[in-house]
Amino acid sequence: LIGLLLSILFVYLSYTGNQFKSSTNVAKDVNPNIGWLHEKHTASLAVGTYNEVADFLNTYITYLDTIGNIGCDNTFRVVGKTLNAFEVHFVDSKVFEVEGKDLTEWSNSIKGLGLEKSNDFMHNKLQLYVPNLQPHFDKIFADNIDATYRLSTSPDSDTIDTAHISVYLWDAQTVYEIVGPMSSLDDDSLLNFIEWKDDECPDSHTLPYSLSYIYSSYNRFTITVAAEKTWESNTGMSLPMAIQTTSPVSSFSSVQRTIDFMETITGTDFVYSTSNNGACQTATFTISDFMTSPVLKYVINNANEESSPSVADWEEEVLASHSDLLDDDHKGWDRYLDAHFGFSLTSGSYCDSEVALISDTLDDIGFKYALRVTPGGNGPAHYYIGSDGIRSLEVNARDCFIQDVTDLCGCESNNNAYVYTGTYECTGLVGNIFNAENE
Repeated sequence: LIGLLLSILFVYLSYTGNQFKSSTNVAKDVNPNIGWLHEKHTASLAVGTYNEVADFLNTYITYLDTIGNIGCDNTFRVVGKTLNAFEVHFVDSKVFEVEGKDLTEWSNSIKGLGLEKSNDFMHNKLQLYVPNLQPHFDKIFADNIDATYRLSTSPDSDTIDTAHISVYLWDAQTVYEIVGPMSSLDDDSLLNFIEWKDDECPDSHTLPYSLSYIYSSYNRFTITVAAEKTWESNTGMSLPMAIQTTSPVSSFSSVQRTIDFMETITGTDFVYSTSNNGACQTATFTISDFMTSPVLKYVINNANEESSPSVADWEEEVLASHSDLLDDDHKGWDRYLDAHFGFSLTSGSYCDSEVALISDTLDDIGFKYALRVTPGGNGPAHYYIGSDGIRSLEVNARDCFIQDVTDLCGCESNNNAYVYTGTYECTGLVGNIFNAENE
């Protein structure tokens, strides 16, 4: 009898252990003590649009934290903040280069596709949650901002319960989608919303977690920055929480090297799913705690007609830019490095092994990359990676200080302080002209 009870107990513990086991599959050479965060979403802007984009961000999306140049007035950076400290960046440069069409041409081409028919570029987005959608809707709708309004059913729900306001920021070639409870909108507002259409790949837009879980996560944060509280008071809107990023791909093979790189350095697997009779396919990457790290999702949508230009066309030009403008000494740059998903690792005393794993994996896969530190000369290692897909990768080894490496410097095309000044630091860096102007 005792033996039988022990056997039952063993089976029960095995079941519950598997039931609650992390979905992370740790590779042999990935240190489980390394902490990873998905901390930033950056877009590269059509030239000369940073002021308009900053105003748009602050008016319709989230709190504008800073506008600053990167060494010279040739290049500017706009930074927005969210409730969970995820940062929304934009870079506007006159001197950074690309192969093929420039970002202004791409912005105009994507805008020219319009909103009437689904297209793949609608999946190039950052999804942000607020508990009350009404103030966002009122402002966006009243000002006739380019947007679509959709409804969905969140995980663990049997009924439609989620509303999506997809705002199109053409100069950033990106959708910024505000989501929240359908119940937070009044009946008149809801008349403008419809369910996701079949050719829009509905499952790709679904929230990564249930509304109740996202709501409870949101309420665990407390706003401590006075300027963020002022923003909420002035706009009547809630500071959003970043929950998911998506990016369209022509095929999973077109980003397979990027997937291999991320899985190798983090020990976390992408999870694949299919819906709409195979027309909609997703590859989802969930890292660290949801509250601090939005989900990343690659999307293939074969339910709509291929756009012209297509995602494949853009992938080809991005890859050509990385191939031609980056170098094996990691000193070069291209504009697509500014359009990236930003990840960071907190590695403590494991820097040597982790930096070696990142560098070796990049070399094995064949990615070119730019290596920078901030401040220049001796600081945390930043890998700006010429990865596959329309959005690049940044890996910030925030605790891993390296020496004799240059800082960013947007005065010249290589974004390289040493090339411009002969020193590792970009002299004349302004940093934040926005706060200076508003003090």
